Amino acid sequence: FEPFTSANGLLTSSMKLCRYRLAAHYNDRLKMTESIENRLQSLIERAIEHRLSIDQTMNLISIGGDSLAMVRLSRMIYDDLGISIPLNILFQSNMTIGNLANIIKNPSEICSFSDSIITQLLNDSAEQFNLKIDKQAKTTNSPSAIFITGAAGFVGGFLLAELLKVYPTDCQLICLVRCDTMTNPLDRIRENLTFLLLWNKEFEDRIIVLRGDLAEQYFGLDYEIYCKLAKEIDIIYHCGASVNFILPYNKLYKSNVYGTGEIIRFATYNDRCIPVHYISTMSVLPAGMIDEIHIDEISPNHLKSGYVQSKWVAEKLIANASCSGLPVIIYRLGSIWGDTETGACNQNDIYTLLLAAIMKLGCYPTTSTDIRLNGLPVNLAAQTIVSLSRNQSNLNGKIYHIIPSDEGISFQNIIETIQHCNVTLDNVSYEQWKAQLMKQSTKKHPFESIGEFFSNNPFKQITSIKSSTDHVFQLIFASIDQVYIMKWLKFILNNIVYQNVSSSADTHSPVLFYTE
Repeated sequence: FEPFTSANGLLTSSMKLCRYRLAAHYNDRLKMTESIENRLQSLIERAIEHRLSIDQTMNLISIGGDSLAMVRLSRMIYDDLGISIPLNILFQSNMTIGNLANIIKNPSEICSFSDSIITQLLNDSAEQFNLKIDKQAKTTNSPSAIFITGAAGFVGGFLLAELLKVYPTDCQLICLVRCDTMTNPLDRIRENLTFLLLWNKEFEDRIIVLRGDLAEQYFGLDYEIYCKLAKEIDIIYHCGASVNFILPYNKLYKSNVYGTGEIIRFATYNDRCIPVHYISTMSVLPAGMIDEIHIDEISPNHLKSGYVQSKWVAEKLIANASCSGLPVIIYRLGSIWGDTETGACNQNDIYTLLLAAIMKLGCYPTTSTDIRLNGLPVNLAAQTIVSLSRNQSNLNGKIYHIIPSDEGISFQNIIETIQHCNVTLDNVSYEQWKAQLMKQSTKKHPFESIGEFFSNNPFKQITSIKSSTDHVFQLIFASIDQVYIMKWLKFILNNIVYQNVSSSADTHSPVLFYTE
């Protein structure tokens, strides 16, 4: 008789019977009372919170699997059946209960999905736009019209505010905003800037907001409007993207990859050659690398999340356009923190949700005090991007890493500052803290995403990025002090912890850098 242990796979990591492994191990002696297909159906019903009809040919997404439901399902499958199913597999267009059951019965098939995504990334990044740029771009320090995407997001909101501050009142900012037909697109900009403590009534006279979508041809605009815009725009700031660290590449392709292709086509429409300032992410680099190397020198093999894969492909497209003569600058951003003046921060950022959860729970895990965090205040990032973009001599495919040069702050410092905000905190073990977090992480609750993200101890893996070479553009600013941390934490307390945030589960998916 062989004992049941997690080491031999007969028990799961949570010390439950691993039914599939038991069935395989004792094939002749053990008869399962429930098929893999039926067990999967039960798990899916728990993940999506409704009963299913007996149809094993339905796609998991069409059944009702949003991003967090798929995270729940992946965790449930591992706990119950002992098989780790990557999220990108669950989001495959042909992933049915029957196909998923076959993968669980034959786990070696999982590797084939990893190989296929790399091939797809390489193929998508090789797209040729057949650009015909015969004349040098006309650049100006006094643009009359600037086109910006992502202004309804965090970094994009601060970028819009900085452009409004820097350029004279006769310069108009044209913002592309995704929203339904019942929503006034200007309302999305106004509400976002109001939340970020940036809104000024005078902005309305200078902002032109267009309802559109990066994922559609001509941005979904009327063709005549599109043509008119292409003639009038002097500069493009492309900050918009769907930022979701759960969804796989194929679910982010349209907005992040195809959308970037649409920006390139727009910039070169009808013999125009409009300079493009593209906001990328440090995540396209391998871990530990911070040199400002060209995207062609970066292999996609290390890229794990669909979001980062989509940004790698998008940056490749931008670089290809640059080689064809389109004037571009690429800005890779690291972790972006709250405003130095107000503390206003990204309400969907994973660290924002972590700090909000700690304050809400009244406790923090002991293991967290040993880590250091490093990030750049969002207003300084926006100021730097705009300042660099106005240096016309740099429109040659230059890459800038917008990251801080200091050592960051210890998590212990943050904990002490929270306590100075009259929030009582207990020091507990990670397991105790996680248990408290999961109680708060009810479905459709803002903390659910962080509960799933912290189901394994990520504190052991958190690293900070800082500049350590002369080849990286360093941002020198006053060291992060208690005053700054206090502003940041008070903003989280007043606007997130003490507010009943009602939103869909996907809105609160883990986001690490910036959002559109």
